[in-house]
Formats: sequence, structure tokens, C-alpha cells
Amino acid sequence: MSGREQLLGSYNSQYEADYVSFEDESLSYEQRIEMQDREIADQDQGLEDITHATRALKHTAYRISDELDDHNEMLDDLDDGMGNAHARVQRETEHIESVMEKAKATGMCCTVVLLIIAIVLVGAIPF
Repeated sequence: MSGREQLLGSYNSQYEADYVSFEDESLSYEQRIEMQDREIADQDQGLEDITHATRALKHTAYRISDELDDHNEMLDDLDDGMGNAHARVQRETEHIESVMEKAKATGMCCTVVLLIIAIVLVGAIPF
């Protein structure tokens, strides 16, 4: 049985009444009144079922709204965390670039010093 059938019942069994024309001359006044009362009771029951279904839908909508609010808060927190992480990564990237520039300069200085020592040694050693 589907959710709709559980909530509202089966349409065919609950709301489909045997149609009898009010113009039928064989019905007495009391029978017509009784038939109208039965139809009104069926309509009232249908309206009551619609009211219950609407209330259930309203409560479901509130729960969905609350869940969406919670998720929006979590997404905001995640966005803040990502912004902080991005700033830290950017700062560390700049720091690494600075260290690499210094390492390049230091490497060149070491190379120059080694070349000077090599030139001095080559010039100092007689052939």
C-alpha cells in the first residue's frame, strides 16, 4: 500500500458511493434526506482526511525547513573554514617561494666561492 493510500485510504472503497438520482420518483422524502446526510457525512470525512494530510504535510515541511537551516549553517561554517585554510595555504606558499629565492641566492654564492677557490688552486699549482 502506498503512502497516499495509507494516509487517505482507497478512493474507490471510501468515497465512491452508489449514485442515485434525486429525481428518482421512487424515493421518499426521508430516503432523499438520508441519502443527502450520507453524502454530507462522506464529504465531511473526506475533508477531515484532507485536513489530516495537510497537517502531516505541514509538519514534514517544517522538518525539512529545519534540516535546510542546519545544512546552511554547516555550509557557512565549512565556507569559513575553507577561507581560513586558503589564507594559510597562500601564506605558506609565499613563505616557500621566499625560502626558495634565498636558497637560489645561497646556492649561487656557494658556487661563486667554490669557483674562486678552484681558480686560486689552479693558479697556485705549478705545471
